[in-house]
Amino acid sequence: MLYRKRDGAALWSSGTWNRGSSSLILSTSQGDPALRLKNGSTNTWSTPAKGASDLYGVVQDDANFVLYSNGSAVWATGTWNQG
Repeated sequence: MLYRKRDGAALWSSGTWNRGSSSLILSTSQGDPALRLKNGSTNTWSTPAKGASDLYGVVQDDANFVLYSNGSAVWATGTWNQG
């Protein structure tokens, strides 16, 4: 979940509620970088950022969470301008 700080409003969800205990991992491995939600060793959700290199994520001031690869956006929550 991505929440707005000022009022706690939910801005974005991975849609994986009630799938057990999970961990959010930013995998920067060379072969398959992505943002993943894992339940044990099973991926329950992941971003479509395959093939990206030098992957990093930023929660921007406009409330959008964006994954960047080599300075270019490769995936985002689409929650811009909701901050």
